[in-house]
Amino acid sequence: EVRRLVLADEILGLPKTVADLTVSVGSLTVQVSDLTARMDDLTVRVDALTARVDALAIQVAALTARMDALTARVDALAIQVAALTARMDTLTARVDALTAQIAELIDRMDVMSRRQDRMADDIADLKGDSLELKMANRLVPIICKDMRLRTGRIVIGTQPSKFSIEFQDAIHDAFEKGIISDPEYDRIIATDMIISAICRDSKSRAYVAVEASFVVDANDVARARRSAEILAKAFPSAETRSAAYGKFFNPQGRADAEKLGVSIIRAPRHPREAPR
Repeated sequence: EVRRLVLADEILGLPKTVADLTVSVGSLTVQVSDLTARMDDLTVRVDALTARVDALAIQVAALTARMDALTARVDALAIQVAALTARMDTLTARVDALTAQIAELIDRMDVMSRRQDRMADDIADLKGDSLELKMANRLVPIICKDMRLRTGRIVIGTQPSKFSIEFQDAIHDAFEKGIISDPEYDRIIATDMIISAICRDSKSRAYVAVEASFVVDANDVARARRSAEILAKAFPSAETRSAAYGKFFNPQGRADAEKLGVSIIRAPRHPREAPR
């Protein structure tokens, strides 16, 4: 009672206040310790992040260097592409020029080929003409001997005679009567040689259509056979035969002659001429 009377209430409440403050300080101490731990953890994390940022900075620097190197390579490639483009343009121009030259050469080759073909045809015609002139004196007795004919006369060929006139009159009559057509008449007139003779066995009239060529081919054989067929139409009572006369016979011409029944008569070869 005396203390309460002597001391004020605030002073009397100090012990409790101190106790309360002690509790508060203890709680704050715990909080500070927790904050300190959290700060340490944050410090560690910041250090880790700093290390990662440093590593990223190094990587960025490396990438920057690589990008610079790639940029330099791209610039170099661009220069090379420009140079290649210029070379390609030059090559294209050269190719265009060569193409034009080749086209010109092809045209010239075509002209030369046509000239060569004409020359070959002219030479073949000259050889054929020469062969026909020679065969006029030689072929009639050869054919008469091989085909058992006699009194052979040339009625179409290089030596016109009264027999030629009589034959041509008879062919013209056959044409006028419609026995042979206009193309058939032209084929008879175009035949290299037609021989009129008498068969030794049957004593009947015979006509032999002959096509002559330096090198006898399938066309010569076909023409001789066709002429003989037309002669059979114009002169149904006569025997008709066909022959091919030449220096050489190609394989197809020889095969067709055997197939169509066209006689093969080979002209005598000069000793220096190789057989074909």
